[in-house]
Amino acid sequence: MREFMQTERKGRSSVGSVLLGGPTTIQLERRVEAGFPAERFDQIVELITQRTHRRGQRRMDEESLVWENSSDVESMGVTVVAGAEETRIHLFARYGGMAAFIFFAAFFTVLFLTAAFGGFVLSIRSVAGGLKLLPVGLILSYLASRAFWRAFARRREGELSELMEAVAQLVAGEDVEGEDSDGHPA
Repeated sequence: MREFMQTERKGRSSVGSVLLGGPTTIQLERRVEAGFPAERFDQIVELITQRTHRRGQRRMDEESLVWENSSDVESMGVTVVAGAEETRIHLFARYGGMAAFIFFAAFFTVLFLTAAFGGFVLSIRSVAGGLKLLPVGLILSYLASRAFWRAFARRREGELSELMEAVAQLVAGEDVEGEDSDGHPA
């Protein structure tokens, strides 16, 4: 089994991903050296629904399955193209809206806490004193926001890698971890 994993395009990080501290788009691709009958695509859909807790829309034909789910803050999709001897699996997730929400929520929360700390604990009462604290607040807010987003992105990358592994195991005819031989949760 060969695996190709890439974050963003061709392994490069976008400027936004670098500034945020983690990827806003995750793409995983795998080739499984086994055919997979189209009659069993429903099993893949069940597995995706079970692992992601999302229903999603699906399109199937004799050779491929496309499963997609979108909301205001994220979109996700799985494409399975089954040949006689090889099956390709492509998984993507886009978190642009969620990244903006998490990043700015953390940024302004820490900025507010810095201002409160300066006002109440340090008793800064002048505009000049507040302006001295502003760069510290901005830097702390930015660093905290990056840390929050990085942790979230890493967790999502792990979850998506587990989903990819489970779909690849199902395609290869192996038992999927966490399920019995009939494909039901163990």
